[in-house]
Amino acid sequence: MKPWGDNFGYQARYCDKCGRSFYPKQGWEARCFPCWRVEQKTSVAYPNASRGVDPRLPDPDEWQDMLMRLVKLCHPDRHGGTQEANTVTRWLLEQRERLARRV
Repeated sequence: MKPWGDNFGYQARYCDKCGRSFYPKQGWEARCFPCWRVEQKTSVAYPNASRGVDPRLPDPDEWQDMLMRLVKLCHPDRHGGTQEANTVTRWLLEQRERLARRV
C-alpha cells in the first residue's frame, strides 16, 4: 500500500527523518511529505509559518492596498464605462469586502 502519493515508477524509500516508507514523486526526495511539511513550517525562511500564516500569501493589509490599486487601474471611468471594466471593478470590490470580513 502506498502511504503518500502515486508511484511514478520510483521504488519505495524510507524517510530520513521518521523511517516511514513512501513513494517519491520526483525520484530524489529523501523525506516523506509530512516530515518535509513540518520542516518547511519550522524553517528560518518561513518564520510566520509556525503561527499558521501561509508564507506564500502576503499580509491582509497588503492585499487591501493592492486591491485598491487594481480598482484604480481598471475603474470604468478610466475605460469609457465599458461593461468589462464594470465587471472587473465590481469583482475586485467584492474581494475587498470578503477580505475585510475575514480579518
